[in-house]
Amino acid sequence: MKSAERTIELQRHRSILLCTIDYILEKIASENLPKANFENVSEYYLKQQYQIEKDFEMRRLSLLQQRLNKLIEFPTRKCDLTFCDYIKRETGYDIDIFENLQIRVEEIINKNQIKNKKEFSDVFIILDLYEQQSMQQGKVAKIKSLLFNYFERRKAKNSIKSPLFEVLAQRTSKKEINRIL
Repeated sequence: MKSAERTIELQRHRSILLCTIDYILEKIASENLPKANFENVSEYYLKQQYQIEKDFEMRRLSLLQQRLNKLIEFPTRKCDLTFCDYIKRETGYDIDIFENLQIRVEEIINKNQIKNKKEFSDVFIILDLYEQQSMQQGKVAKIKSLLFNYFERRKAKNSIKSPLFEVLAQRTSKKEINRIL
């Protein structure tokens, strides 16, 4: 990567990272955490900001990229649809926090099986995303089927009932569950 291109990428990542921290702190502040807990969280993110600035000054693009991937887990796991708009509005940069997740889930759908907890988590987040946006309805049914099959295998293997299975069951009508299963 040329020096000018690298500088642009460094600036982009720095801007998005600092904005992401602001966003996370705003979200956490709105959750009315006890003051001591909020102060601990704030302190952690202030250290993150310092490290971002240091990595930027040292031109450590790969570390900034890793840090961004880590920080966007918060809005991704919460299936926060406002995050990307916030980043665009505040920085002018487009970011799609669900792009890689959608690619991974597409591979799981093509394999027709969820194999582990990480894949389960990815599929569950995408289900939430698709339901919030009322999109990909054909895939929603397929995803629910994969989730139910995963739980059936886990339940048979461990003889336990997962609370996540209950959440999924509540979000799906009995008729649809029977159709899927």
